[in-house]
Amino acid sequence: MPRLHSKDEITVRWLIDRIPVSWWVAVVVALVAVFSAGVGAGRLSFQKLDADIASKIALRDHLQSDVQKLSTQKTQLHAELVSLQVQMEVQKMTPEQVREALKKWTHD
Repeated sequence: MPRLHSKDEITVRWLIDRIPVSWWVAVVVALVAVFSAGVGAGRLSFQKLDADIASKIALRDHLQSDVQKLSTQKTQLHAELVSLQVQMEVQKMTPEQVREALKKWTHD
């Protein structure tokens, strides 16, 4: 049975001399495999993240378009409401009151 060495006696050279080459190759292959798997997983993660960001940007653009359409519709409906309010007021007025209101409106 080989004698155990203290930490001071174990060197890289000692490891190279005593550990078979096949074990070194296995360790290197394992490290490469783990690194490759990490790179692959990272790539997939970033691709998914890019797709999520792209879909959120598209949704934001769609919502902004909807907001603009609704704002336009709100402005149109407000103008129609004011027009209807004016018509209702005019219907309640006599022709003389309408003329007076128009005179006042043109002076203001």
